[in-house]
Amino acid sequence: MISGLIRAVTLGLSLLQGAPAYADTDVKLTTLPTKISFFCRGGRAKIYDECTDQRQLYEDARAEAASQGKVLLVSYGAEWCIWCHVYYAYLHGEADVFTHTYSDQQDRVRYEETIYERAETDVSASARALKTYAAESFVLVHIDSRYAPFSDEALQISGADQYFEGNLPFIFTVSANGKIAGVHDHEQVATRRDSNDWFRGYDRDGLLIMLQEMHAAAMAH
Repeated sequence: MISGLIRAVTLGLSLLQGAPAYADTDVKLTTLPTKISFFCRGGRAKIYDECTDQRQLYEDARAEAASQGKVLLVSYGAEWCIWCHVYYAYLHGEADVFTHTYSDQQDRVRYEETIYERAETDVSASARALKTYAAESFVLVHIDSRYAPFSDEALQISGADQYFEGNLPFIFTVSANGKIAGVHDHEQVATRRDSNDWFRGYDRDGLLIMLQEMHAAAMAH
């Protein structure tokens, strides 16, 4: 698996450097699409454009990343996918209280739910470090896997279709030549509370290290 190869090359460097201490800045992560039309499937989508050509969205995102001198981070997912919304929230520095819009896989009804992190320690510094690193290092693009045209082709352009196993979100970085470089390993950093209080989240320090590895892999190509 490509993620294993990435770790072999980059893990030593990442661990030696550790998670850097970031200043409290208001830097914002560039995220595409920048807006979603109200006329697209009733305007219910929050982060995935379910109507436009995803090949063009992917190429626009590549161009934006190149213009900013950053690495392209791709989230191939869907509006119904709760983890897709969780990932977006974490990269934007959210903590403690999260309100997500999602649905079941049949997309029959979309829900809005508030969930609570209830961390045992203060996570504000880790949340700020993750947000700042993501904003300074990446342009994030959401590629819709369900309704939008040419979503499969967007994966094929990057060669990511070879590594897609069907689980959402499928998150990867892209090198300057437009090809897949690093893959997010969800199981290594995901946290969850399965009960009436069903929080979904990530270990931020682990996610930061993983993003550093994925970034290094993209820069190496």
